[in-house]
Amino acid sequence: MTPNIDATDLSVTVNMAGAPITVGEMLQLSPSELGMRLLRGMVVSGRSWSAPNIRAHAEASLLTAIPRRHGSVTRDLSGMIEVIVATIADGLGWLISNSLIGPSSAQSGSGDEWIPTQAGREANVLGSTAHVDATRRLHVDLHPRLQGAARMNFERGEYAAAVLIAMKEVEISLRTASGLPAGLTGKALAQEALKPGGPLRIAGETPDEQTGFLLLFQGAFAAFRNPAGHRAVEYDDPADAANILHFADELLRIIDREKRSRSDN
Repeated sequence: MTPNIDATDLSVTVNMAGAPITVGEMLQLSPSELGMRLLRGMVVSGRSWSAPNIRAHAEASLLTAIPRRHGSVTRDLSGMIEVIVATIADGLGWLISNSLIGPSSAQSGSGDEWIPTQAGREANVLGSTAHVDATRRLHVDLHPRLQGAARMNFERGEYAAAVLIAMKEVEISLRTASGLPAGLTGKALAQEALKPGGPLRIAGETPDEQTGFLLLFQGAFAAFRNPAGHRAVEYDDPADAANILHFADELLRIIDREKRSRSDN
């Protein structure tokens, strides 16, 4: 436990950017959870906040919450102030790094001030970091075909649209690489492109490996492309949609590797 913090300190509630939080919670919550608490207060307060302002309000509420004797605080508050400083660093840092808050254009002169972004306001309404955590999964070198509409729809929270677009990109890439006509789609396209003796033979040592790639693409189209193309599909967990986009990324790279292999031979 932090020095100068005792059991009675843990229940003390302070104001952090307009949101009440106990010292005990500040010690226990993760940076993302602390960030969401700060975000909630910033949204409710309707004002911009700087780190010094957050600390000033927190320390003022701390002084109010501590019992006094003859008008003076008789306890050592340094431990709780240390916790407040760490909470601001962790929570505010997490919000900034995830683009949930941005610079305010109305500075008060007290230093850099921040307000919730549109993504931050949406995260506050949802009351969850699930979308933020899933979006972070896509902050990698996604295949160029997924960097446009697929990623954009995902970041907007349109997960089903993102999945459908990603799988259509796989379909287009497979059709182009195999030279097959536009009328072939989905499982039928994979069958004609990747069947034994077909126009696109994914490099492998055995016929079973080629069959494996055929089934891999057919399964992807059947499971993720076709349902989204024919009915409304909902993804309750954005991480599921992010994983499918990464799967589409790998399928696109398999096709690219085969194209490069053919061009080298």
